[in-house]
Amino acid sequence: MIMPSSPPPSEQARVFLIGDRPLCLHGMTQIIGAQGDLSVCGTSATTQEAMSALPSSAAAAVVLDLSAAPAATADVVTALHSALAQVPILVVGAQTDAVQALRVLRAGAKGYVTKHDAVDDFVAAVRKVLGGQVYLSPRFSERLIAELASSSQGELR
Repeated sequence: MIMPSSPPPSEQARVFLIGDRPLCLHGMTQIIGAQGDLSVCGTSATTQEAMSALPSSAAAAVVLDLSAAPAATADVVTALHSALAQVPILVVGAQTDAVQALRVLRAGAKGYVTKHDAVDDFVAAVRKVLGGQVYLSPRFSERLIAELASSSQGELR
């Protein structure tokens, strides 16, 4: 696990976590909380709760982990992005299909990491979206590039 030196709490990037599985939400809270440069500023089990709590949370990023189907997750990303366009969203998903990752990125997410990735990859993804960059899980970024390169019009099938 990446463990940087601890900056003062006021310099920690505030991350809001949304997850509908208590065990996964707890795990993400522990991982983020163990980082000296990151802190959890709120958690929610539902999108509705998150939409109410996010405006006052001063979140610098949102991490979204829902058990919903990929299309429904993309809809949640669209709603969050519409409400809080300046706050980057990182989606944590079970899908290792590059097309599903592209779907949430097109909906407004700044990153997609899978539940199969290492903890260090998750932390790196959080930091990357906080830095204004796009993060795509290393598990399938090469497959996405290959799929785009082989498709006739640059469109994914």
